[in-house]
Amino acid sequence: MILEYHRPESLQEALALIARKEPLTVPLGGGTVLSQMNSPNFAVVDLQKLGLNNIEMNEKFLSVGACVTLQQLLEFKDMPVGINDSLRRSLYHEATLNIRQMATLGGTLVSCDGSSAFVPVLLALDSHLMRAPGKDHQPLGDYLPLRDAFGQGRLLVNIRIPIGLRLQFAMVSRTPAARP
Repeated sequence: MILEYHRPESLQEALALIARKEPLTVPLGGGTVLSQMNSPNFAVVDLQKLGLNNIEMNEKFLSVGACVTLQQLLEFKDMPVGINDSLRRSLYHEATLNIRQMATLGGTLVSCDGSSAFVPVLLALDSHLMRAPGKDHQPLGDYLPLRDAFGQGRLLVNIRIPIGLRLQFAMVSRTPAARP
């Protein structure tokens, strides 16, 4: 059960709330992961006002905020040509339209399992995560096996995807719409 609901105005305020020892306090983006939490009592920190829902591109990277929904990313019009088709197809297979409209990039990376279609594409692209506090970028491949030890009080802020690459995506599943 949700004990407390917070909607901070700044990243520092959100980090302070998430760092609390009691009650367990977790970030809230799209809510698709939290609706399945097993913890009996917890507090949530709504990330809506923190500006983590932007997609920006420069000559080297596509920078995607942790609160960008999977559907926003799928519909991003300026997707780099070399990864456009593969990234979009993997997002299409990641979840249904209704879930893609709510699920955030951050929540997807925190909760992904071995049947994800999208996360292996990010791995193949050598994507890096930026966490707060701090400004360090960590390879997604280093984060995934250790995400349980991610550290209370730290928050996934964005993911950086190199754009000078070419990628082909293929998957095998029981039906065309099923997860791999």
